[in-house]
Amino acid sequence: MKASISVAASGVATVSAVHNLEVEAVGRVNLPVPAGDTVAVDVQPGPVERLRLVFITADSYSDTLTYSVTGGPTDAVLDGPELFMGTGVIALLGATPNVFTFSNGGAEEVNVTVLVGRRITD
Repeated sequence: MKASISVAASGVATVSAVHNLEVEAVGRVNLPVPAGDTVAVDVQPGPVERLRLVFITADSYSDTLTYSVTGGPTDAVLDGPELFMGTGVIALLGATPNVFTFSNGGAEEVNVTVLVGRRITD
C-alpha cells in the first residue's frame, strides 16, 4: 500500500510525503450515519500491533460528528479527515481498535468512510 500526502498553505511551500506500508489486507467501510443517531462498525479483527493505516473521511465535517474506538480514549470530534499511519500514532487508538462508533448530532445524514491497512501475520 502506498500513501501520498500533500499539504499546501498559502504563502508557504507545499509539504508532501510518500510512504510505502507493508500490509497484507485492506478493508474499506462506507457507513451512513443518520442525523441524531449512533452507528458502530467492526472495521478490523486483529490487535493494534497489526494495524498500519486507518484513514477516516466523511462527506461533511462538523463538531457534532464524533467517533470513539473500542479500547481507546474518549470521543473525538471528526471535523476533518483523520489519518493514522504507522505503529506509533496507531497505538494512540488503544489496545483493541476493532469497533469504531460514530455519533451524528447534526441535522443531516453524514456518510463516513473508514479505510484500514493491516498485517495478517506478526
